[in-house]
Amino acid sequence: MELNLERPLLFFDIESTGLSIVSDSIVELSFVKVFPDNHHEVKTWRVCPWDYTAGKQKGIDPGASQVNGIKDEDVANEPKFIEIAPEVVEWLKDSDLAGYNSTKFDLPMLAEEIERVRTYCESRIKSAKTSADKKEKAQKTLAAIDIDLHAKQMIDVQTIYHYMEPRNLKAAYRFYCGGEDFENAHSAEADTLATYEVLKGELEMYQQPDKFHDCALKNSVEFRSRRTSAHRGLCRKTDTWKKQRTYHQFRKA
Repeated sequence: MELNLERPLLFFDIESTGLSIVSDSIVELSFVKVFPDNHHEVKTWRVCPWDYTAGKQKGIDPGASQVNGIKDEDVANEPKFIEIAPEVVEWLKDSDLAGYNSTKFDLPMLAEEIERVRTYCESRIKSAKTSADKKEKAQKTLAAIDIDLHAKQMIDVQTIYHYMEPRNLKAAYRFYCGGEDFENAHSAEADTLATYEVLKGELEMYQQPDKFHDCALKNSVEFRSRRTSAHRGLCRKTDTWKKQRTYHQFRKA
């Protein structure tokens, strides 16, 4: 189904040096701008993450590089965000926004990156050491990045997904046990019996590996216990590396 739009809707995604909104920076930014007539335009930037105070490139956390495949040397010769900020804001200005998990990470990260540019330009303008032509350049950049991202309408596709397809016991029972709800949900006995039925349904469904599942679910308590423990470790890594693609498997599902 095509989107019903009155103004452009801009989907965006960020890859970064790490997970800290305050101290990490963008290394890749991609926009897909969908217009009311449903044609779309795509723009992607690679960015050299820059420490404006130290005047040098920021390092990419090795854990982030494992996830996004981007290393320090890959972006060393790319433009700094301050150099692309006016173009980025021009893409943003007339659009509503959309993304996946973007309200928690991408939007704050993008807003923070723009704010860093704003702060740097303001400091250049105030400094007595800054030449007149550089002050003028900083003023032009300030004018070009005048935008409040948090005032825009934002669609987070992940929020809709989690609302429409909840991951709770009732949903698991419907999925694995024939599509019906069970009675007396949230009573201890009913929930326990439903959990028993769900495990049997899981064993029935995952008897063979397929393109989405790398192994069968063996009918063995020891095996299932190991899989549960491994998933706990995976979840910790995913929590630590936000958008991370186990992240690739979960966030785009």
